[in-house]
Amino acid sequence: MPTTLPPELLSIDFNYWILQTLAMMITAFLLPGLQVSGPIGALLTVVAMAFVNTKIWDAALFFAIPNHVSVQAVTLIIANGIIFWVLVKILPGIEVQGVLPALIAPVVFSICNILINQYGKDIDWQKATSVVLREVSEAKTTLQHQQPPTTPSAAPTRSQ
Repeated sequence: MPTTLPPELLSIDFNYWILQTLAMMITAFLLPGLQVSGPIGALLTVVAMAFVNTKIWDAALFFAIPNHVSVQAVTLIIANGIIFWVLVKILPGIEVQGVLPALIAPVVFSICNILINQYGKDIDWQKATSVVLREVSEAKTTLQHQQPPTTPSAAPTRSQ
């Protein structure tokens, strides 16, 4: 009896979420005060940020973002950093040390996100996964067939 996926699941753009997760992991790599335990921690953070950005932030706020540095722009960056800091304190799998990484992380994440979405949107993840798995399997086989280097045994010493 074949099972079919619900239409809601079929409409999810997995490529988008993979790229968002990758952007969060790169952000954690670039910022010394931000640590992500792995892809699951990064994905949880991205999903929580998406929820906050769609449900809590007012859409009019995004239309009011200025295109030059001003008090309003600095206030928005600080508010976004505070929201990010609160999410990091609530969510498992991600940690931040200090205020500065919490304020900078959303900006770095946005830049990484723009770049990754620009260059990674056309990636065929099924093909990429199969290539990576094949290469890992070949590397594992190669490493298993290599003999460990032998160390010369020390000559027995005579006690006098």
